[in-house]
Amino acid sequence: MNTRKKVRKAAEATAWNPMSMLSDWGIRSSHLYCAGAIAAGLSMLRWMISRRGDNPSRLHVGTFAPTLIALGVGLKIEEES
Repeated sequence: MNTRKKVRKAAEATAWNPMSMLSDWGIRSSHLYCAGAIAAGLSMLRWMISRRGDNPSRLHVGTFAPTLIALGVGLKIEEES
C-alpha cells in the first residue's frame, strides 16, 4: 500500500486531522513556505548578531524554519488530495 494512502487512512480513522484544520482556517502551503523562509532569514540574522559574543542563544538558531516547511509539505499533500 502506498504511504500516502496509509497516512490518509490513518487520518480518516481519527476524528482530528490537523492538516485539514489548518486548511479550514484558510492557511495555504505557500503561507507556511514563506513563513519558513522568513524564519530561516531571521535565524541567520540572529546568528550573525550573536557571533560577536559568547551568547548561548546560538544553540537554538534555525529550529522553527524546518518545522514550518514540514507543515507546508503536509498541507500541500492535503491540498492535492
